[in-house]
Amino acid sequence: MKKLFIVCLCYLFCGFYSTVIAQVPDPALQQRLVGKSNLKDIMKEVDDYFIHKGLHENKENGEGIDNAYVKWKRWEWYMRDRLGPDGEFVDIEKKMNEAATYRNNHFGNTSNLNSPNNINNVSTGSWGFVGPTSYGTVWGTLPGNGRVDRVAFHPTIATTIFAATPGGGFWKSTDGGTTWANLSNFLPTMGISGIVIDKINPSIIYLLTGTGDDYSPGYFVYDFGFSRGAVGVLKSIDGGSTWSTTGPLYTGGPYAGYKLVQDPRNTNILLAATNKGIYRTTNGGSTWTSMLSGTFYDVKFNPVSSASSNSAYATEPGKVYYSNDEGANWNLSTFNLPLHVSGRNAIAVTTADTNKVYILSGPTCSGGNPFWGVYHSANGGRSFTMGLRTPNILGGDDLGNDCDDQTNYDIGIAAAHNNANFIAMCGETIWTSIDQGISSLTHATYYWGGPANNVHPDVHGVEYNALDNKLYACTDGGLYVSSNNGNNWSFISNGINSSQWYHYAGFPNDPGHLGGGLQDNGIRSRTTTVPSFNHVASGDGFDLAFDPNNSSRFYAIINTSGNLYTGDGATFVYYDQFTNYFPKIGRHPTNTNIIYVGREDVLYTTADEGVHFALAGGGIGGNRRIIFCPSSSTTIYSANSTSVWRNTTGGTGAWTNLSVVGNGWPAGNPTITCVAVNPTNSNFISVTFGGFNAGVKVLYSGNGGSLWSNITNSLPNVPVNCVALNNDNSMYIGTDDGVYYQSPNDIDWLPFYNNLPRVPITDMTIFQTQSLIYVSTFGRGIWFSSTKQACDVNLTVSGTVGGQIFNQASNNISSTQTVVGGEGSIVLNRGGQSVSLLPGFEVKRGNEYKAYLGPCDQHGIPIFAPTTSNNLKTPDDLPGYVLDYDSIKMTNLPYGYLEVTNASASAGEIKMKAKEAGRYTIKIVSKRRAIIQEVYNEILAVGEKTFSFAHDPLDSGLYYIELWFGGKLAHFQEFRIR
Repeated sequence: MKKLFIVCLCYLFCGFYSTVIAQVPDPALQQRLVGKSNLKDIMKEVDDYFIHKGLHENKENGEGIDNAYVKWKRWEWYMRDRLGPDGEFVDIEKKMNEAATYRNNHFGNTSNLNSPNNINNVSTGSWGFVGPTSYGTVWGTLPGNGRVDRVAFHPTIATTIFAATPGGGFWKSTDGGTTWANLSNFLPTMGISGIVIDKINPSIIYLLTGTGDDYSPGYFVYDFGFSRGAVGVLKSIDGGSTWSTTGPLYTGGPYAGYKLVQDPRNTNILLAATNKGIYRTTNGGSTWTSMLSGTFYDVKFNPVSSASSNSAYATEPGKVYYSNDEGANWNLSTFNLPLHVSGRNAIAVTTADTNKVYILSGPTCSGGNPFWGVYHSANGGRSFTMGLRTPNILGGDDLGNDCDDQTNYDIGIAAAHNNANFIAMCGETIWTSIDQGISSLTHATYYWGGPANNVHPDVHGVEYNALDNKLYACTDGGLYVSSNNGNNWSFISNGINSSQWYHYAGFPNDPGHLGGGLQDNGIRSRTTTVPSFNHVASGDGFDLAFDPNNSSRFYAIINTSGNLYTGDGATFVYYDQFTNYFPKIGRHPTNTNIIYVGREDVLYTTADEGVHFALAGGGIGGNRRIIFCPSSSTTIYSANSTSVWRNTTGGTGAWTNLSVVGNGWPAGNPTITCVAVNPTNSNFISVTFGGFNAGVKVLYSGNGGSLWSNITNSLPNVPVNCVALNNDNSMYIGTDDGVYYQSPNDIDWLPFYNNLPRVPITDMTIFQTQSLIYVSTFGRGIWFSSTKQACDVNLTVSGTVGGQIFNQASNNISSTQTVVGGEGSIVLNRGGQSVSLLPGFEVKRGNEYKAYLGPCDQHGIPIFAPTTSNNLKTPDDLPGYVLDYDSIKMTNLPYGYLEVTNASASAGEIKMKAKEAGRYTIKIVSKRRAIIQEVYNEILAVGEKTFSFAHDPLDSGLYYIELWFGGKLAHFQEFRIR
């Protein structure tokens, strides 16, 4: 008899809100944006504005550029795939919440473990972290691992510090930053904007969610931008092992968080600064009360706990407030010269003098001054006096002679705890003053510089630790510390795995060779299977493609420039060929010289590895994906956001638009994100779509795009960002909510992301020889898993687990697990005949557990199934080729390769490249590798040989031509008879 046990406990799903990363524009751009409420119209004005002002150009050194325009282009890149069905901005928090409800009702959600489960077979994914944990060799300037926005300290142990990231979660170090542990693997959100470590009981931790540094208010209809989790304030009472939500901060929709602070007199009192106002709790977060309305960027308590020290301070544009009763009532401060009415302001206080309060005010070059000013108060914030307003300490010029700032993205100020007059201030870099900013401002870090004695630019905050007076800097590259007030700096982010990858690539058959582009952290690569990645270049690294014949050479995009790197990144040649940000790369699978680079509206080609580029065809775009098919090097697919094209003549002939409504292609121009091709059959392709367009997530074609089947089925309505096809025609997709799998014999999807943090998946690669799949994420680096394996007949699971887990077995699952983690944890088990909960099984409060009965690899209630019968996947027709990789020579196809021309049904032409001297054999085989004819068998020297050959008349269909060397399969190509 079937046994079924179900335990369901409280589960609250995280929301996602949308915000904007672009800075507050100057009045001229603000005026242009009035009335613009969709992405296309907004970015047209932004592009025209910056190009007209000449602020879009790259630096001549090829290291990229980081200015206001880059922030807008980053935001555009992220938002373009997270819109509604008609291209409109949507409430992303609400959409992700709806998708979670649907997904959980269809057996779908399964990610995010602190430690691997003891599963025998990988039937639902078992992901592990790849890197980067640190950087190895540094060839480019300003290395970093990923952004850190906030830092906090243990109340009594100076070496115990905490760091918060905008997309990589919450981290703790007990050795001053030498090593780090993640305390947020169970959380439903990875975007943290405030930290409080309880001053009396440090096992109590509060986290403010919603990344305010990615938010700029006031000039669009919606709050939008990078999608970050926003679930109010989270609380842990066990040092970060488990989490629960506190009472809601704000119930009217999305919000952005900036700072969270605790009253040193009464640890149950906390204040939160958000774009919806100042919120206060007097009961440790059980309830929150709105105290001030508006956008508040900073809040501080007087740092000393005493009967007379009950002050608090808060700032919004143009105003600073002070409270004499722990935030219960507020008064306006006065200024001898006013604050800027729309700028962001930061607050500093110090234990060295409880009457001293500082304000750093932006923006720059307003009112005839390089920046708005640094203010100081000697009476507890009741009144302020302006100090220096020159040079510009908020921009990127090392002498402060520019008018640049990005104060709605990064600004901060801190006062030393052993000298109340010494302050550190940050914007794009860090400056210090020994006299409250009255007469001295000293540049402490530099925008362009190496790893020694410098910090990565774009500094989100500076904080002094009151226990040892060390100064910490939170930057786009990670966390730094100085023991001498900013004269020298040490990078302490190794181990904080928060890198945000746009794209990455793996060299065929060699998982050791990986490389790709990171937001604001350039190009990173590795040459062996280690978690440290070499830092190749700075800027916004975007895409990378390896030389097919040499894994130490690659072509990469940084912002708008294409660079050719050799020696694993040690040297490069800079080509400034492109006028648009973030174009994609495609490389010929055997010919080193052929590269394609695609924009939304233009496709470029080069036959000399980037020295000269020409247009590849009129009206063809390629900024989403460019694919040279491994099994047919003359077949190319290219895609922009609305169309997919195919070329079967190596790019020389006409391109065919495959996005034809009526052939199964969906109407309404859904946003294309990716295209993938089967490595052994160029006719088997898949296309994925972004946005919140229910029912249109994945298309499949078995005939080169002539007909399409919608295979979305029961996928949740979340953006699908990437896709990969295995040589058996199984398929993996990466979404904003993890990885899903579809077998070649199924029409629906299987969750495949156990152990994988819940961050957007941006790219993926299957390594056929090793049976591994790698993915890059936008917030937690690169991860890997074994590819899908068969279900266990019976499965026993044990130990402590949390996060989002999915286990399945064809007969029985037996569990003695303890489900922990709290907020964000859900464990799903599905057995074919039974699920047995044995003694020891326990679900802690705040978690959810569900058990189901059903067949392995089948799930959910499909919305609909493919109806085009001649377009179904046909795995029996795939030969399953695996080719050699020479690790010593660092090359794929070490013996040689073929180029095939299909001349007729009775003859063909072959160009053969021999890399080793020896005997080469060429065979024609069927789809199932039955030998039909041997057309060549000779001993050759190293070199090329081209010959025509006659073969027996063949029926129409797909055949393969195989190249053999010394009994080893060297290469294969399709040979189609039409």
